[in-house]
Amino acid sequence: MERRITYLNNATFTRLSRQKWDAIAAFSPLGVKSILRHNEIPLETPIVTIGPATAKACKHHGFTNVSSAKVSTFMEVLKLLNPTKK
Repeated sequence: MERRITYLNNATFTRLSRQKWDAIAAFSPLGVKSILRHNEIPLETPIVTIGPATAKACKHHGFTNVSSAKVSTFMEVLKLLNPTKK
């Protein structure tokens, strides 16, 4: 079997106009890396992830308030985000 690269993902994200958020939903380790390239999100910001690999990436980048959906679905992420509303 020959190995072929069918697509490549690049971490590209622009600077956000604000840097403080009530909470952030993270859906992939690459997305976490991408947003941090040009932004300085406070490490105590609540981060809700879609799964354990994304949670691990958030913790690797120093985030201290990380929770992960029990089931890897968008609706589960939204359920976890809801209590963070002010």
